[in-house]
Order: sequence, then structure tokens, then C-alpha cells
Amino acid sequence: MNSNVEKIAFASTWVLALGYPVLAGLMLVALGLFGSGSTLARACIVLFVLNLFATLLAPFIYSLFGIWIERIHFRALDREEREFSDMIVSDMKTLPPNWRVSETFFVCENVVVSNDYLKRLFWNFRSLFGGRSNSFTRLLERARREATLRMMRKAQGFGANVVWNVRLETTVIQSGDAHSGRMGAGVEVLAYGTAFRVE
Repeated sequence: MNSNVEKIAFASTWVLALGYPVLAGLMLVALGLFGSGSTLARACIVLFVLNLFATLLAPFIYSLFGIWIERIHFRALDREEREFSDMIVSDMKTLPPNWRVSETFFVCENVVVSNDYLKRLFWNFRSLFGGRSNSFTRLLERARREATLRMMRKAQGFGANVVWNVRLETTVIQSGDAHSGRMGAGVEVLAYGTAFRVE
């Protein structure tokens, strides 16, 4: 869901970035050939101004979409976690002595979640001075909860009601050079554990 919006945002950014100098050139050519009073020159000026505003407003529009998608994702996570409220999930290694387990299954699921364009810019600015990043904290929370839910859903498919010895691994996916210091395009969280049924 989030990745599709970001693909559109990325493509739109390049269209705007490339369209801006092209329209500027067309405006100058039209002004030089036809004068400032011609219809073509006026059209180029209008397109130039519209493109300029679109270029400046695009990051904020993408950010609004990102905030909207984030809220939808959190609501979906809350709803799904209520559905799995009867499943036991623990990171402990040893089982209680009174539990009897007949068959176990290894369950493993992962998810990749990314931030919106403006939050990445704020993160890059924050990384200059240091400090806590709330947007990156929320990103990790979304990824952690989504990966855990996917793992629980897979365990439920095996008929399990317990996932034991759960482990989480996190990887930052870089958007460019690993040594650039920029925030990654997203994070991947891998959740795995041992699923079984206890009666």
C-alpha cells in the first residue's frame, strides 16, 4: 500500500524536476520569438508558474498522503491485534512444566515499511544535530507489529495457539550510498519463532 504511493510520488517528482527546466526554456523561446503578448508566451508563463508551485508543494502533498496511509495502517494493526488476542506470543526459551506439546512448526514472516518523502527530509536534517526521531520510531513500530501479526497469522494456519521463542531482526534499507548518512528508504523486520498448540 505504502510502496505504491511512494512509486507514484517518486515518478511525479522526476516529472516535475524535468518539466521545470523544459518549461522555462519554452517560455524563453516563446518570449524571444513571439513577444510577451503572444498566446503561446502567455501559455508557457502560466505553465511555468503552475509547475513551479507544483514543485514546491509536491513534498507537502506527498507527506499528507504518507500521514494518511500511516494512520490507516495503525488502525488496521489495532484491529488485527484484537483478532489475535487469544494467541500467546513470547520470547522465552523454556516452556512451562505443565505444558504438553505434540508437534511444533517454525514460522517466519517479514515486512518492509517505508517513510514518506518529507519525513525522510526531516530525518536527514535531524541527523545533523542528533536527537530522537519520532517518525523513525513510528516506522519501526509499524514494521515490528506488522511482521509479528503476519507470523501469528501463519501460526494460526498451522492450528497453533502459541508462538514461543520469538525473535525479531531489523534491517535498514538504504535509498542510496550506505556511507552517505541519509536515512534508508525503509526498514525490514523479520519475525520468527516456534509455533505449537497447547490444549
